Amino acid sequence: MNELLTQQLRKSFGEGFYKETLSDELNDFITQVEASYADFTKETKLLDKALNSIYKELNESNKNIIKRNHDLYELLQKHSADLTLQTEEADKALNLLSQYREAIDTSLIVTMTDPEGVITYVNSNFCKISGYSQEEAVHHSHNLIRHPDTNPKLYKKLWKTIKNKKIWQSTMHNQKKNGRSYYVSVNIIPFLDVEGNIVNYMSIQEDITSKILAEQKLKSEQERTSAIFNHQESAVVITNKAQGLIEANQSFYSLFGFKDLKAFKEKHFCINDLFQVENGYLSPSTPRHNWTDEVIRRPDKLHRALILNGEGEVRTFTVHSRYIDLDGERSVLSTFTDISESERLRVKAEEAKQAKSEFLANMSHEIRTPLKGIFGFLQLLETTELDSMQKEYVDIAQGSMQTLLGVVNDILDFSKIESGKIEKNITELNVHQLFETIYEGFSAVAQSKNIAYKLEIDPNIHELLKTDEQHIRQILQNFINNALKFTPENGSVAIHVDLISTQNDIQRIGIGVQDTGIGILENKLETIMQPFSQADSSTTRKFGGTGLGLSISKSLIELLGGEMQIISAEGEGSTFYFEIDTAICDLSQQHTQEEELLTDMSLPTTADSAPDVKKSETLNILIAEDYEVNRMFIGMLLNSYNDLTYDFANNGEEALNMLNINPYDLILMDINMPVMNGCDATVIIRQELKLEIPIIALTANALEGDREKFIEIGMDDYLAKPLEITDMDRVLKKYRPH
Repeated sequence: MNELLTQQLRKSFGEGFYKETLSDELNDFITQVEASYADFTKETKLLDKALNSIYKELNESNKNIIKRNHDLYELLQKHSADLTLQTEEADKALNLLSQYREAIDTSLIVTMTDPEGVITYVNSNFCKISGYSQEEAVHHSHNLIRHPDTNPKLYKKLWKTIKNKKIWQSTMHNQKKNGRSYYVSVNIIPFLDVEGNIVNYMSIQEDITSKILAEQKLKSEQERTSAIFNHQESAVVITNKAQGLIEANQSFYSLFGFKDLKAFKEKHFCINDLFQVENGYLSPSTPRHNWTDEVIRRPDKLHRALILNGEGEVRTFTVHSRYIDLDGERSVLSTFTDISESERLRVKAEEAKQAKSEFLANMSHEIRTPLKGIFGFLQLLETTELDSMQKEYVDIAQGSMQTLLGVVNDILDFSKIESGKIEKNITELNVHQLFETIYEGFSAVAQSKNIAYKLEIDPNIHELLKTDEQHIRQILQNFINNALKFTPENGSVAIHVDLISTQNDIQRIGIGVQDTGIGILENKLETIMQPFSQADSSTTRKFGGTGLGLSISKSLIELLGGEMQIISAEGEGSTFYFEIDTAICDLSQQHTQEEELLTDMSLPTTADSAPDVKKSETLNILIAEDYEVNRMFIGMLLNSYNDLTYDFANNGEEALNMLNINPYDLILMDINMPVMNGCDATVIIRQELKLEIPIIALTANALEGDREKFIEIGMDDYLAKPLEITDMDRVLKKYRPH
């Protein structure tokens, strides 16, 4: 019996249950139940077997599922990590994209339009530069900012490019809301959908207005410079040492017969190839010397070049050069100005000037020579016994001669000033003595008119100064002479020399002459300083004169760096005044100079004093002089000296012949003589004959620079005609004191 059924029956009928004790019906039922249990057991076993099989399959499936779940988990983990990474990268990209957009929006002008060009977006920079607000710009055509001057063909090309899905790049000229222009560099980018259709356009623009305006200004300046460069009459060239001529203007090519730079470079390296060599003009370059070096080194000097022009004619050009930077390299810009015509006129003027100088020299000689004779003989006549009437006649003749000499001197001085021959001659001198000497020279005139005449010198003025003694003397003498001439009897004339300032070694002194004379009309104050002018220019004027004194004085004062001032009123007198700077000298030098002067001027006291000449020897003098009256005067003058002999030569050639025959101790050499002049004779004596005889120049020229010229050619001293007895005495004592 089925064990489970037996357990259930025993549980129901007790442990003593036996099948035989049951009724047939119950046994039949139990038998049926037992059969059912048997079937159930059988089915259970089958089911268990099936379940076991299923379990095994499920277990395998579960293992597979677990494995797959594990794989899926790992895959999920991996994909999750990848997704996280991708998300992070996307966030970074979005962040960078946001920064890029912010940067673009901040620094660039950005607009978006639909495919038809209608604005859908503008950034703040667009609004800022165009003047349109976002509300005014969005939903409007991009033509809103188109400048009316822009060529329509440009926009046709733009649309053709972007509709072909290509990026457009260009520079655009736009117009602001207020009508003003601005310029942008534009990139227009088409945006496409997945199917490749254009959905919108993005325009990224950069404001380049300042750059464009700067370029336009530069271009304008270049065009203007080019126009100036090429339309100058002067030839303008740019050169450097490595390449020679690198650029030139049109005038250069026209002047020198070349079509262009290429044509020039085919034949020449630089413009100096055309230079013609001549003294005083620029020379072509050498390996060690470039022709521009001298021009740049001495910009203050007038540089000239002789250049062969295109027609084969040598022309004269002034040349100015300066360094410039050209493409980072130092070059030279030079200007050549044709001055051939002015040079021709200058040469003619120089020739005329030279002729004038020679005329002045000759006139000086011709006028002074007879005056010298008159003056000399009047001096000699004065030394003879004269009665009172004869003495008066001599005084009148001397006064007339001095007046005539003054007129001649004024005309010569004016001519020298006009021709630019007056130069400063700065020497060291005792200015106190200078002013006192000048003052004393007019004392007799002042006394004869009963004029109160005085000199006041500031004691703070240094005793020894460097200044131009000759010209100060001439100026002051003019002032005093005028003051005494125009001041009536019982008037007054005062000379004032004041110290204005002392700074370092410079003293500024003021020199003035004040009188109580007739004065000058206000409207005449300017004209009296003009040549040949006087306050009263009528033919019956009372005081006479050449009218050159003040004009000469004004020029001399300006030469010394001062300015002539006149204070005057008609009937109340005049003051003539000027100021000059003088240099302070060491007083110890004065004593040395005075000692030397005393040595030269005094008689010797011992045999050791003038050492190679004995006192008992006779001084033998050769006098080269062509004018008979002068010969007579010099002879009579020398006859008053003991222990000297003299011979005359009529010209320089005779003097040379006589030197070959007789030894002489001293030569008095006239400058202007026929056959051979004194200068040429002196050069031969010094350079060919090699003689060291003292030579004293005799000249009536008295032109500025004569003394220096005579000393330079070998002369030892200078005597101006008309000769003064004291000057002759000085020379004889200097070269033969006994």
